[in-house]
Amino acid sequence: MNLFRELVDSILQVRQSLIIHQEQQLDNSLEWQKLKALFEIKNYVQDMEWITQKRTKERILFYLKNQCSISKTADHYNAKHNTIRVAIHYASKKLEEKIGRDTIKQILRSVDEQELNKIMEKFYLRTDSKPFVSPFLMGVTRLLPKPKQNRFILLEECYKELVFLTSLSNSNIHYYLSKLDKQKLAHIMGILMSNEPTIEKEVLLNLFNGDFLDQNKGVLKSSEQVKVALNKLTT
Repeated sequence: MNLFRELVDSILQVRQSLIIHQEQQLDNSLEWQKLKALFEIKNYVQDMEWITQKRTKERILFYLKNQCSISKTADHYNAKHNTIRVAIHYASKKLEEKIGRDTIKQILRSVDEQELNKIMEKFYLRTDSKPFVSPFLMGVTRLLPKPKQNRFILLEECYKELVFLTSLSNSNIHYYLSKLDKQKLAHIMGILMSNEPTIEKEVLLNLFNGDFLDQNKGVLKSSEQVKVALNKLTT
């Protein structure tokens, strides 16, 4: 198995483990740390600074974004399957030189945060990368534009963008979580993660997927979207 497939499969495995921990009400802090570590590696992989050939970079990124499918990648670039397979094998070996062959496996096997931290320290040393402690929720930075300072933009001109980013910060989320009813939050998550196809679950999925965001009156605030969702349950 190449390292790209191993990375994608490992992320899915840890996510599944998190669901099981949630259902069984087990401590999932280590699983979250494992997922964070795997995403740090994924971010390093997707930056593609360790690959010099532009064409190889494009093909590997496409391969990663399409469930590591050889056939989809070959079809997209009108290339032979073996050509793509060879390119992936080459890139996987190159990546192995950078991060180590067993780093991903070691993350999965780690039994506590201390062991996991040691594994990641080795990763940072091997890749000459410093860990960026993101102030935002996990995954948010992947949705944002690639960091690039612009000397023609003043921070004072970024009010709306700063308000938006502040709402996604870990500190902001933790503050508002501390003000909410934990049992009610657990109840909502229980409905969402249930295997039963209930009306409540359907409405919640519609709400969180943004189906009530844009109404005839225009874009609604979060509080108004919730009201629309709750009205669906009573009509």
